[in-house]
Amino acid sequence: MILAARGNGKSFYESRKWKELLNYKYGCAIQNVIFNDPATIVFWSDGTKTVVKCDDYEIFDPEKGLAMAVAKKFLGTGQTHGNYYEVFKKWIPKDDVEYEPIDFDEGLKILSDAVNKLNEKFKTPTEEDRKDWYLWLG
Repeated sequence: MILAARGNGKSFYESRKWKELLNYKYGCAIQNVIFNDPATIVFWSDGTKTVVKCDDYEIFDPEKGLAMAVAKKFLGTGQTHGNYYEVFKKWIPKDDVEYEPIDFDEGLKILSDAVNKLNEKFKTPTEEDRKDWYLWLG
């Protein structure tokens, strides 16, 4: 699916005010955006383009793609301009949970136990259960 968006005043990010802010602060503004799952491509008024892609395990999100493209453009990707990955790593909290690897058989047993508990919880009522319900409902 390919979606294209041009500034049309429907949102702040497409508005003239946003473009003026980007031009004032950074010398360029968004001219066009193409959302083509898994990629987001942003064309800038300085003639450059920025491409970001989500990983295979991620769900494509146009808003996140546009935000990442803007971050990549203005935070930079090379050594001279900094690295936007490093900025994100610095400010996003780290996952404090430590996971211990388990072997396949142990993992299979844990999964099997969980499925059995769910099956027990949501089991099909027996004929005896139905009789009790009818008596209770009167």
